[in-house]
Amino acid sequence: MPYLTGLENVLLPMKYSKKVENPEGRARELLKLVNAEHLADKLPEHMSGGEMQRIAIARALANRPRYLFADEPTANLDWENKVRIWELLKRVNEEGVTVIAATHEREFFRFADVLILLRDGEVHEVKGNPRKA
Repeated sequence: MPYLTGLENVLLPMKYSKKVENPEGRARELLKLVNAEHLADKLPEHMSGGEMQRIAIARALANRPRYLFADEPTANLDWENKVRIWELLKRVNEEGVTVIAATHEREFFRFADVLILLRDGEVHEVKGNPRKA
């Protein structure tokens, strides 16, 4: 949301769900997890594309979702933050969140339990066991 600070953006979904006991604490924890705590008081117009992307990931995790759909979640990030986000997505998956991510970044395929390769809009190959995922 362009008129909200980084912290307010992460707090927004918690404001309407009331699922989280300490919303501000949770929001600050998520900002730290995505390496964006320094963006808490900044408006999006003062952030890079990668910084906004990290805020969006923190916001998506705010209410501890059961499912997370991520379309190119690290496309605008530098290498260090790419690795950090993929590790975070893997960790939340291990904690019970089903993560479905689309990416062209082959170096991050190793984070997937199930990999579905598409070519020209059709399933080309499936690696891993979809029944276990």
